[in-house]
Amino acid sequence: MYNLLIVDDETNVTDMLAELFIREMAADEVNIYKAYSAKAAMNVLEQVKVDIVLSDIRMPGMTGLELLDRIKANWPQSKVAFLTGYREFEYVYSAIQHSGVRYLLKTSDDQQIVGTVREMVKEISDSRNMADVLLEAKSLQEIAWPTLQSEWLQDFITGHDSRTTDLQRHFNELKIPLNAARHAWLVIGRFDISPDAWQREGREQSRFAVQAIADKFFSAEFSYFGCLVDRVNMAWIVQSKAESASSDPLAMRRAFALFNGNLEFIQESVKATMGITLSLAVSGEHFELSEIAEQYRLLNQIMRNHFGLVTEFFLSNKAIPLVSQIASSRMASVSTGKFKSLEDFLFNGRRDAFLSLFEELFAEAGSISTWDDPIILEKYYRVATMFLAYTNTMEIRDAVIASVDLRLLLVTEEHPSWREAVAYLRGVGVELFNQHEMRGERLTEDVVMKLKSYVNDHLDLDLSLTKLASLFFLNPSYLSRLFKQEAGMNLSDYITDKRIELAKTLLKKSSKKMSEIGVQIGYESQQSFTRFFKNAVGVSPQEYKETIQES
Repeated sequence: MYNLLIVDDETNVTDMLAELFIREMAADEVNIYKAYSAKAAMNVLEQVKVDIVLSDIRMPGMTGLELLDRIKANWPQSKVAFLTGYREFEYVYSAIQHSGVRYLLKTSDDQQIVGTVREMVKEISDSRNMADVLLEAKSLQEIAWPTLQSEWLQDFITGHDSRTTDLQRHFNELKIPLNAARHAWLVIGRFDISPDAWQREGREQSRFAVQAIADKFFSAEFSYFGCLVDRVNMAWIVQSKAESASSDPLAMRRAFALFNGNLEFIQESVKATMGITLSLAVSGEHFELSEIAEQYRLLNQIMRNHFGLVTEFFLSNKAIPLVSQIASSRMASVSTGKFKSLEDFLFNGRRDAFLSLFEELFAEAGSISTWDDPIILEKYYRVATMFLAYTNTMEIRDAVIASVDLRLLLVTEEHPSWREAVAYLRGVGVELFNQHEMRGERLTEDVVMKLKSYVNDHLDLDLSLTKLASLFFLNPSYLSRLFKQEAGMNLSDYITDKRIELAKTLLKKSSKKMSEIGVQIGYESQQSFTRFFKNAVGVSPQEYKETIQES
């Protein structure tokens, strides 16, 4: 989905263009943002990633060309089309010096305007499928520095090397472009595919390809560095280059909005270029680098809670209340080798891989007749304690107890034989996966239910995707996908339906003026309300009211 920003100081022009694209382009093609001034456009540009801008070239306070410079500074990959009634050569000449900029007259027909935006959408889509990035990725593997940098950064992020006194010296020695004195954000990325699904060489190349894509799309306003943390996780430490970002809340919010938009570009380009999806977890607030190990633990918990339930998710540690409730004490490491893999399969929601390895580990259970066999005892209790840790961490113990008697988990002698004991243990594992999946469904249902309730109660307010996403601490694109997945319809269509439903009710049963009804469903201008209603219903509000009165 692409974000389209329409800018014109003539409100009727802006509204008509917005309604044109609502009518002509599918709701899952573009999110539409409106701005009635260049200043309002700047506010949008600092809050969301903007792919396409359709703007008047002459506006009070700031010309379209001045706005263009700001657009390219924030979102250099964006496309711009100027729509104007002016033919002055210097304006046109200046505009076309920028790549990705078009020029249209306001007298252009609807199809030409829509066609131009569709062309820009295609260009953006094509640019994200960058085959040359894969070649760049291969060359990165031949360089020694990334290995040295990643090894040290892995220990730093995970807390194995918590020394921060000489942090800047480490950065300088390893050529890591970060500032130890500045606040940072942390991002964890993980492919939505089993690491065993392709050969090691291809897996490593894919990871380097993600790094190359990040190099291309991260804004020049950021310093950042990424590494491979473990077999499945990639991580980036990101800092704003603006010195004020650490102390000025407004500067920090602006930097965070740009940062989020950059991550969306990376996520979309990975999918377009490599044919696989990437899930991301990001720190919702910046932090001192001395806190990075705790930030990594929280983000890794988000990954574990959601991985396998949905793909291509984009969440922050402010989005899930569960994260703030998780005890800060660290769990002891279960094991390496097969038991570590078993734990990873459990926490990442990979049921089939878990059960397959479980069967392999306990294949001998049926042939053991003594209860004090040390090998199977060790295996059994490692898995049993893993299950207990999982129920505590995921906060599903009560739900599991309702289906399985956990008292038997640590009392092997209560089972008739090792065969039955292992069958019971396997059944507990299956129930854990069942509860995890149901919990994921409940979380999604809860978000969508609360979102619907908010929309229903605030039809007179700003219900833009950006506004709603900020209320729920979710990325706008992710919120849109989540709603459609759960509700079976686009969020914009739901909002339209509810506004039309309320408008019809008021037209039938109240004596309010048309302008008052418009305001009550979120339209300050009666003209905008009339166009919105007619586009949706086929007749104007006045015609609809007269028809009701006649019948």
